[in-house]
Amino acid sequence: MEVKALSFIREGTSIPVPNVQAWGPAASNPLGLGPFIIRDFIDGVSLSDILEEPNAERPTRLMREDISNDDIEAVYRQLANFLLQLFELDIDRIGSLPSDRTGSNLSTSRTQLLVPKSSIPNLINANYDHGKVKLICDKLGLADLIVRSKEDLAVVGVVDLKWLYIGPAQLFGSAPCVWDYDNGEPPKVAVRYFRYLEIFQTCPGGRRGENARVRGEGA
Repeated sequence: MEVKALSFIREGTSIPVPNVQAWGPAASNPLGLGPFIIRDFIDGVSLSDILEEPNAERPTRLMREDISNDDIEAVYRQLANFLLQLFELDIDRIGSLPSDRTGSNLSTSRTQLLVPKSSIPNLINANYDHGKVKLICDKLGLADLIVRSKEDLAVVGVVDLKWLYIGPAQLFGSAPCVWDYDNGEPPKVAVRYFRYLEIFQTCPGGRRGENARVRGEGA
């Protein structure tokens, strides 16, 4: 799914995902290390290395508090552009992406699980058995972006898209709402989260080719 999705994204968008040079199951790996994907190397810096606190006693994936709102908006504008392009990709139905015209179907060594057709109506809500579906990546975030340098936040690569799947379009417009509440109170980071969420929601789809630059506060 990841290999086909990367090809699908490269063909239908300007999102800078790496080109896949080779891939295969564990049986095709001469090193015996399991399934593999060989992709082009993207020269740059992981955005997480810039935004996260490098000297934290207990490292987390939270952004440093000294990152300016302008820099956050510059990154979010590009991310919003990528998400908009993903949303504009049309997919017919939930399931696997269509195979290449010249490709062949992949069969597994295990027996397929067959669901009796008679049980399918019991699993379908007729009121919701329609609507658009989109390519969803729950994991896609700032840590998956590679930028040109610490001084230039132009995104040159989007990587680690292993959790892609096809799902209802509504999932695209839903901000995460799961919190670890302590005695009914939201965590302290919630204030920052909603501030950044507001910045993200005010970003347009982004102007393609826009160069985002960081001024180096704390970097």
